Amino acid sequence: PSIEEALAEIFLQPVLDPFRKLVNAEMLAALTEVVMPVAVEMAEVTVEEEDGDELAELDVEIVVEADLESPDVQVLLDDVQARYQTLLQAVADFAEGEGDVAALAAENRDGLETLLSLPDLAEQMPELEQVAASIAAQLGGGEMVWATALSWHFVHNLGAAVDTDEAAELSRSWLDEWLLGRLIGSVLRDMTATGGAADEAVAVVKLLTANGRWFDARTASQRTPLAVLSKLLRSREVQQFIRVNRYGGVLYFNKEAYEQLCAWLLLPAVVDSLANLPEEDAVEQIVERHAVLQKLLEASAESGYQVDKLLEGVR
Repeated sequence: PSIEEALAEIFLQPVLDPFRKLVNAEMLAALTEVVMPVAVEMAEVTVEEEDGDELAELDVEIVVEADLESPDVQVLLDDVQARYQTLLQAVADFAEGEGDVAALAAENRDGLETLLSLPDLAEQMPELEQVAASIAAQLGGGEMVWATALSWHFVHNLGAAVDTDEAAELSRSWLDEWLLGRLIGSVLRDMTATGGAADEAVAVVKLLTANGRWFDARTASQRTPLAVLSKLLRSREVQQFIRVNRYGGVLYFNKEAYEQLCAWLLLPAVVDSLANLPEEDAVEQIVERHAVLQKLLEASAESGYQVDKLLEGVR
């Protein structure tokens, strides 16, 4: 780090120390293991023919998935909640906030359990099979994808310790001003991510922190695909993420990055609904939000990667 960053770290130590205790390679790996099947042992299995004669002995992996209700996982989640509350208190003290850190920590715990339960969404709610398939495709990329999602979860609402109305804006600004984004990148590199992959993951964290509540709207007209896309395209993080560029007087975007944008935006939308609504209402709301994102994806296919045609496609 530069001299300026080194001095900033000293000044920010009251916040950075509890942040490091929560967001570190060991903690993210432990939480990731909760959702990723783990081969616990090799077992010898005897295969018999129908007449009972022994046919072969095979070594097979016994694969188990952690149960969110298991005592070990609950102990881990208790630890995470305590560390998150300590971080929130440090944020409140440092920025002179008066948020209810205990309530915010409990809320974050609920959201974390919801996030970790997403791999079982299709089994829990068969009516959301299509949504579950989209989430499975996004979160099925392994440890680094989950580490990215978890990093977002731990930073996106830190601002509520100071101002609930400006929580997203404060949280996003602190990713830069308080060097939280740089620390996340360092943690992800510790988890064997390449420099480029870690930088992309930090970009996702910033994107979701700034735009994770893309679905918030006071009126139905503000929830239309056109209104949602127009708002997203005004975001600096979205413009950078989908690589908006001008060529020959026309604004273009990157197709693959845009598809990733839509895929990532589904995550906070689903977690929000499941964590805050009764099941029947949550299903209805998730279907509605998923439909908006699907419309955004469909518009991309006919846009020729041009921003103007993309907007035209959702009208």
